[in-house]
This record gives sequence, C-alpha cells and structure tokens, in this order.
Amino acid sequence: LLVSESSARFLVKQCEVDEYPTRSFRGNIVVDGKGLEPWAEETWAKLEISSEKHDTLVLHTIKQCPRCTVPCRDQTTGKFLSSADPLKLWKVLKAIYPRKFHDPEWGSWAGAIMGVYMGHNGKEGKLMVGDIITPKEIVPWDAHLEKELTTKVLMILAIILGTVGIIVAYFIKW
Repeated sequence: LLVSESSARFLVKQCEVDEYPTRSFRGNIVVDGKGLEPWAEETWAKLEISSEKHDTLVLHTIKQCPRCTVPCRDQTTGKFLSSADPLKLWKVLKAIYPRKFHDPEWGSWAGAIMGVYMGHNGKEGKLMVGDIITPKEIVPWDAHLEKELTTKVLMILAIILGTVGIIVAYFIKW
C-alpha cells in the first residue's frame, strides 16, 4: 500500500487539523518529495524505485484502496483527529472528490479511496528509505471507473439496438 505525505498535508488544510499523520493511512511505502502534488500517487499506473544500493524495482497499480474510519484516528491514542466531527475526513473528501466514494469493484463499501495497492513485476527487490521513485506511466486516478462507464454505455446501446432490431423485424413480417 503506497501513500503520500503530500496528500496528508493537503488534508491538514482541508480538515483544519494540526497534522494529518500518514501513519493513519497504514501504508507500506510512504512517498514524499519536492513538487509532489497531493493525490499524484493515485495516478501512477507504473513506477520505478531505484537506488545506487540495489537494483531497480518496478511496481504497478493493482487497485486503489478504499478506507475504513481508521485514517480518521490518531494511531497512538486511538482518538479521532477531529473530536468535534469524527468523520470530518470523509465529509471533506466526499465534498471535494465525490467519485472517491464510488467503486463498484468493492461492492457496497462506501469508504473514501486513499492510497494505492501496488504489485511488483515478478522480480524480487529491495526498498530503502531515500530510494528514488520515478513514475513511468500516468493515468487518471478514476480510469477504472471510466472503463465501467464505457461498458455500461455499450450494454445500453446493445439493448437499444436489439430492441430496434426486434421492432423492425416485427414490422417487416407485417
């Protein structure tokens, strides 16, 4: 699970909290760097992790991660980060990114999407603090939702064309 410090900093301002710790996201890989835009990690379909100390590791996006309410909590105390509004994170994200709460592949789950499950290219590799991450393929974060929309549109067109075909065949027989 890859998450970003930049996205956490974005949440500080939007949620009006003192800090938004990436520990709450429970990421295995936490990225940061100069010029890293919030949520950029959700657009990385393929990336390389390199270092002078080890071979380059190639990762690709498997799926975006829908979240429970744990990212709304301080991992040390267990208390909500916003005591006045415990689910403020969800409300903020839903207002800014309503599509982050809709992913038909996850079924009825309604949590926000934050972070990305990544997979490797079949080669074993190492990761170390300070490694360089280079995105190699960028796609819109919601590209998988666009595929679903295209499929639905094609199915509707097929139904319409099938219905028109039946009607035409009926009138030809008349």
